[in-house]
Amino acid sequence: MQRPRQPDREPRRRKVFKGVGGIAQGALLTAVDVSLLAGWWALPLGPETAKVGSVVSIVTGIGTIMAGVGDLRGE
Repeated sequence: MQRPRQPDREPRRRKVFKGVGGIAQGALLTAVDVSLLAGWWALPLGPETAKVGSVVSIVTGIGTIMAGVGDLRGE
C-alpha cells in the first residue's frame, strides 16, 4: 500500500523590508518622472529626451513596485 504523495512545498518567506523598499523606490521614481513629463521641472532637456526617458523610467518604476508587492506576498 502506497502513501499519497505530499507536495514538496516550503512555506513562503515574506521579505517585508525589501518589499516596502521596492514599493517606495518605484513610487518615488514614478512620481518624479511623471512630474518631469508634465513639465514641472526646469531642466535643460530636449523634449524628445524628456519624453522617452520619462516613459522608460515610469515603466521601470512600475516594475519595481510590482516586484516589491511580490516580495511582500512571498512570491
